[in-house]
Amino acid sequence: MIVRRVGLGVAVAVTVAALSLGIATWLTRTSGPPVRIGSDEGGFSVAVPRGWSVEKRRPTEGHDDFLVGHENAAFGFLRRGGFWIARWAVATDASIKTVRARLASEQEESPRDNWTLDETRIAGRSALVRTFTESPPDFGGRLRLGHRTTVTYELLVSGFNYQVGLWTLPHAGGVTAALDKLAASIEFFAPRAWTAELDGTDARLTLPGGWTQRPTDLDGAIFFAIAPSDPTEAWAYVFRYDGSTRASVRNARRSISANDGTIIDQLESVLAGRPATRLDFTFPDEGHPPARGVEWFVGDGEGGTFVLAVGRRSGAANIAERVASGWRF
Repeated sequence: MIVRRVGLGVAVAVTVAALSLGIATWLTRTSGPPVRIGSDEGGFSVAVPRGWSVEKRRPTEGHDDFLVGHENAAFGFLRRGGFWIARWAVATDASIKTVRARLASEQEESPRDNWTLDETRIAGRSALVRTFTESPPDFGGRLRLGHRTTVTYELLVSGFNYQVGLWTLPHAGGVTAALDKLAASIEFFAPRAWTAELDGTDARLTLPGGWTQRPTDLDGAIFFAIAPSDPTEAWAYVFRYDGSTRASVRNARRSISANDGTIIDQLESVLAGRPATRLDFTFPDEGHPPARGVEWFVGDGEGGTFVLAVGRRSGAANIAERVASGWRF
């Protein structure tokens, strides 16, 4: 298990080989130069050795990984090492010093064997490199696999904390050198817009670059994403309800008033070419001034209602309209 950062500063453990929303690729041909693979959403690319398995991911519940991969020797039965690349938003005053303090605190809370932390450079940028070893939880695993060595590089790029993680088993041979080259090959660019398919529907929503999908347990919510800042400055939900848009608007107005919100305006609008009702309001935002909310209510074509809800506490004043422009049926 490898410690990861999730959401706005929560550390969790996830398995490197765990599957998630993403596409797994087995890079064919084991000879020749590495293959450069990028993550438009993550804002980076790396050169991956040929013959390795690679999975592009969309960060959701339990991890912040955009790309994971591993050696695929012996027809896929031998995995002596692998990598992951993760990213999460950080506060505007974040620095290598604050990253060092966080990593030291994590070590105090969950001590790891043979732990070291040093400064280095990667991709021409200042970074911290952390090394530690882990043992399989059972004796059979320790006897069969031995201890695993983990190396993580952490660096700050354009408001994000990037983590490049490498893991190897004993007797990894040339895999260790291949992983070092992979880490050194990372290149960064501005994260690009990405499109989410809303589960169980024909609707899609394209979000600005840097936004990240997150889990939600709100009633009726089928999608949730946050803007790239810590604390986040904006967010978007998609809800789906039974019944007419008129009934959903009526229920929303009651809910806003019941939760000390203030309705500013209600007007007829359009969402992706379909007639919609738009509701503008403000609502209490604990620890912050009142936030602004905009909701579009539109029929789902099956007798129900989609609600696109965008909240904003700071940042671009037109973010709700930008998000709404990415809606498609």
